[in-house]
Amino acid sequence: DLRAGRADAPRRRRPSGVPQRASGVLDRIASGGAITPVQHALVTGASGFIGSHLVEHLASLGVVVTALCHYHHDLSIGHLADLPLRLRETVHVVHGDVLDADHMRDVVRAVAGGGGGLRVYHLAANPSIAHSYVAPASVWRANTEGTLNVLQAAMQAGAERFLYMASSEGYGERTSAGPMGLDHPLDPRSVYGASKAAGEMLAVAHVRGQGGAFDLRIARCFNVYGPRQGTRAVIPALVARVLRARKARELHVRVRLGNPAVSRDFTYATDTARALHLLMEMPERA
Repeated sequence: DLRAGRADAPRRRRPSGVPQRASGVLDRIASGGAITPVQHALVTGASGFIGSHLVEHLASLGVVVTALCHYHHDLSIGHLADLPLRLRETVHVVHGDVLDADHMRDVVRAVAGGGGGLRVYHLAANPSIAHSYVAPASVWRANTEGTLNVLQAAMQAGAERFLYMASSEGYGERTSAGPMGLDHPLDPRSVYGASKAAGEMLAVAHVRGQGGAFDLRIARCFNVYGPRQGTRAVIPALVARVLRARKARELHVRVRLGNPAVSRDFTYATDTARALHLLMEMPERA
């Protein structure tokens, strides 16, 4: 019984500065509200590209989803606005910041109070490799301290399973010919890659140090593409270039790709969302 030996959680308090809308959702989740005793999932980074696809997939399966969206003054929900209305209306949206440890404890404890064996999908991160060269401290803090806050909140709330969204950037450069396997050493070449690898170590340390506090799964995703992706990514950039050429009625389109000899794996966004859910629900410990 993974719940055995856990200390009683402190009495929940509402942190200052939390928007009223978020607080209302937390109260409704904690009190049972409209939530039925089925599987519950908390998705951090829910308003982003991959996060929104994961929320959509889980909601379509009938999972009760709480979506943590990064706080903005206008309480925008990012790409969650692109979900079909019938699914979007079933999602409980909470605004906040994974760097706010008190708020994360409130959010996770409230969701865990709904019962059903809480699953935490931690996707929130500063995902820019380029930005990690310009502002390394902010990327490092978001991806390590933020992960630490979510891990501790999940552990204290008695979450059943935890999925950490790592990155292939943790591998660095390939050391041998052929595809990279799980046994490839972690050798990141950017602050972003180092921060995601550090997040893995934090997650593993929490499980080992707490005697299996929850069932941990780690996903090292490579290139994901699909709807809602920004045009700075390679496939949307190529599509946008071709569309501009078609609009201008250009007969020949020249596309600059850098080194065309490099091979990469690309996975469609909805396939990635399905894979994350399947990984979370695998019976074996990962």
